[in-house]
Amino acid sequence: CEILEADLSAEGGVEAVSQCLASQDNPIEVFVNNAGQGLYHQLATTYTQPLVDGINLMATTPVRLGAVAGAAMKERGHGVIINTASVSGLVSMGLYSAIKALVRVWSTSYAIELAPAGVQVVTFMPGWVRTEFHTRAGKKTSSPPGFFWLSADRVARECLRDVDRGKTYCVPSKRYKVIVAL
Repeated sequence: CEILEADLSAEGGVEAVSQCLASQDNPIEVFVNNAGQGLYHQLATTYTQPLVDGINLMATTPVRLGAVAGAAMKERGHGVIINTASVSGLVSMGLYSAIKALVRVWSTSYAIELAPAGVQVVTFMPGWVRTEFHTRAGKKTSSPPGFFWLSADRVARECLRDVDRGKTYCVPSKRYKVIVAL
């Protein structure tokens, strides 16, 4: 496992990760495409920069990085790309949900494109996960009832299990599978 620290909201960070993903000398076998931030900005506003920044970080950047990773993996004939969408991408809850819907549809389409080349693309659809994500966004985590929350270890374990099973779509936990089905 190699760690590359990069600010994906800055062009220099995206370029650094792109170069790493494109490397044939030190190939990346599994790429977890997980750029994100909380986005609770009003949609009807004249101050649109937070909206543009959210789209760039959570839609444009994953598509760009996924394209580079997919091209390198396609050339090698193998690899795994895990694109983090969200169960919230299935409901209308602001721009965050709309962006995650874009990631979901793009990821599913990308899986179809890359499968013949031996590259597995997984659309990862977690629900509420206990991490620092909501705290960093300045939101309280007491709003959803406790049974909605999953541990980060659990969702990671279930996603990797689905990767091993060759799946292209992962919704961790039975409760979220039911919610998604409804």
